[in-house]
Amino acid sequence: MTSELLWGLGGLVAGSTIGFLLGRFRPRRNEWNQAVGPLISALAQAEPRVARGEMLELESTQLEAFRQIASRGDFYKFNSGVEYVNQQLATAQAVHHDRQQQQALLNSACLSLATLQNRVRRR
Repeated sequence: MTSELLWGLGGLVAGSTIGFLLGRFRPRRNEWNQAVGPLISALAQAEPRVARGEMLELESTQLEAFRQIASRGDFYKFNSGVEYVNQQLATAQAVHHDRQQQQALLNSACLSLATLQNRVRRR
């Protein structure tokens, strides 16, 4: 009975320590939403421009606020997504002679933008 009690107490201590550490180093919900809110708005406003084939450009202040709150992996994935959308748009501009292929690439860029918006949604 004593060993079971000690194992239970040890499990509680280990679980609470892990929970504390995970909660401590993860951004708080309101901090995340404050950093991500302007970014989501900018991405939503960029949808029509991306559909027309214009490059996706974000303000450096928005990216900096997101970089400060996001993990290194989340920030890298987001930046890679922005670069991928811009690469698709550049490819669409390069194949301007083939209208169907250009439209397919623009649709793909819009889909990638929607995926990017979903990746940084509010918590």
